[in-house]
Amino acid sequence: MKKILSLILSFAMVIAIAAGAVSAEGVQIGFSGNEAVYTQGQTITAQVTGLPVTAAELKGKVDSSEATVTIKAVSGASYIDSYTCLYDTENDVVSVEVKTKNAYQPIVSERITIEFSLKLDGQTYAATFDTDIGWDEFTQENVQSALDNGTILAVAEGPAEKTADNSNPVVITKQTNEAIAAAGEYEGKTLKLGFGSLAQADVKFSLTQTSANFYWDTLANDSVLSSNPDAKLGFFNVRGENSFAEDTQVTIFADPSLYGDNPYLYSISEDGKLTAMQTTVNKGNIQFSTKSLGSYVISDSQLKSAGGSTSSSSTATTENNPFTGDNNTMLIVAGVLLIVCLLLIVISVVFVKVVKKKR
Repeated sequence: MKKILSLILSFAMVIAIAAGAVSAEGVQIGFSGNEAVYTQGQTITAQVTGLPVTAAELKGKVDSSEATVTIKAVSGASYIDSYTCLYDTENDVVSVEVKTKNAYQPIVSERITIEFSLKLDGQTYAATFDTDIGWDEFTQENVQSALDNGTILAVAEGPAEKTADNSNPVVITKQTNEAIAAAGEYEGKTLKLGFGSLAQADVKFSLTQTSANFYWDTLANDSVLSSNPDAKLGFFNVRGENSFAEDTQVTIFADPSLYGDNPYLYSISEDGKLTAMQTTVNKGNIQFSTKSLGSYVISDSQLKSAGGSTSSSSTATTENNPFTGDNNTMLIVAGVLLIVCLLLIVISVVFVKVVKKKR
């Protein structure tokens, strides 16, 4: 009899547990905004409705471990940095905040799906929401028009959070390149990309060009600033993943009133290390070639890396610009060495003649 009773109780417990695992009806999660596509790096907020308790009650139960809230990505987890459940007790609102990663990948759209789950009093309440994350893109018409007319294709300056309806996209896809190549003879033509009034990149159009993200900003690098407190500095950062099929001519428009006629340009590594760029300067405009855009700092003087070592300049001036003091010093040293060499030759010749006479 005891065995039979034990079996009945076990069976009843299984039924109770199974019933508690079923998602409760009426719980929903949805957007508090109306964006269709979120940019990488933005924060997505969705509101949870239909819960059996108020926001204040839920927060109290979660804090006392009487309830458990779980948030996870059903899809698109690689694009998500963190999740947070927010309790607005004053307005009785529970919401999910999802911080996406600043990956700056050359994608136009990827679907992410987020699941909210609440376990309370033996019951599970669950709901999901999904949205797209990515970047705006230059259309075939955008790029083709710029190639046909030789006009500048403007790339938006990327703020900390860029809205999805930005009229200046930042991605050019390989598919767009292929469509343009199929539409006409564009191989080798120059596509001018304009980064506000700060820089321009002249890209040779190529069918082999891969998708590229040209998201950029002018945020300062703290380690460079702290290592060079007396220098006048300007920053140009292309953070998007990009590479070019051929060497690309880049011009940075450095204001002579800020940086002088012969500014210095350094590339900045992720750890703040500076590398002097091989450049040509023409009336303050800095020109160099590259197959990939990164982070740069413009300066009116030679700079030190975070470690304290001075990074030597590799700037070449054109006939429109005078030599800098450093170049003058190099010329003087070279002249002195030449004179010393000539004197040594004369002394050697005289010495040989004297020796011969003595013999």
